Amino acid sequence: MQKLVFFEEDYSRMTAVNYLYGEISELSLNRVAYNGGSLDGIVRPFIIVEEDRDVETITADEVVSYIKEIRIKELDKECSQLIAKGFSSDSTGYFFAYGASEQAEFTQTLTLMSVGLYFDDIVEWRTLDVGVVDLTIDQFRTVVVEANDFKRAWINKYRKVVTNIQQMTNDACKMSVLKSINLGTSPYDS
Repeated sequence: MQKLVFFEEDYSRMTAVNYLYGEISELSLNRVAYNGGSLDGIVRPFIIVEEDRDVETITADEVVSYIKEIRIKELDKECSQLIAKGFSSDSTGYFFAYGASEQAEFTQTLTLMSVGLYFDDIVEWRTLDVGVVDLTIDQFRTVVVEANDFKRAWINKYRKVVTNIQQMTNDACKMSVLKSINLGTSPYDS
C-alpha cells in the first residue's frame, strides 16, 4: 500500500494523507487512479510514498521533483500525440498523418528508395485530407524532409519546455503554473 500525501501550494506543510489500496493505473497532476478508485480534480502538490514512510520527513524538494516529473511525462505524451496528428506539407499542400506506423512506413519506403529497391516512378500515399495521392520520387523525398522537420520542431519545443520546468525553483514551481504549461498548437510558436 502507498500513501498519497498532499501539501500546501507553497509546500509549507502537509495538508492530507490518502491511502491507496491497489496498483496505480493512471498518474497525472489532475488525477490519481488505482485499483481501488481514483482521486480527480487534484489542485494541491502531492507525492506518493510507501506506507511506512514518515510523512514528516518529506521535503519540499522531493515534492517539487515529483510533480515536475509527472508534468514532464504528461508533456512527453502530449508531444507524441501532437506529432501523431500529422502535418501539412508545404510542398504538396496535403496533410499527412505522422503516427508511429506512418513514421515507420515513411522510413521503410525511403530506405527502399535509397538502396535501389523501389522500382516505381510514383509513390502512392494516403493523406488525411484528400485520400490517396500520387507523389513523384522527388516529391516524396521532400515530404519526408518536411515530416522530419515537423517532428524535430515538436521535439525541440518539448525539450525547451522541459528544461524550463527542470530549472524552476521551488518558489516558482506551483501546481497551477505546472498545469498551465503546455506545448501549444504549433511546434514553431515560441
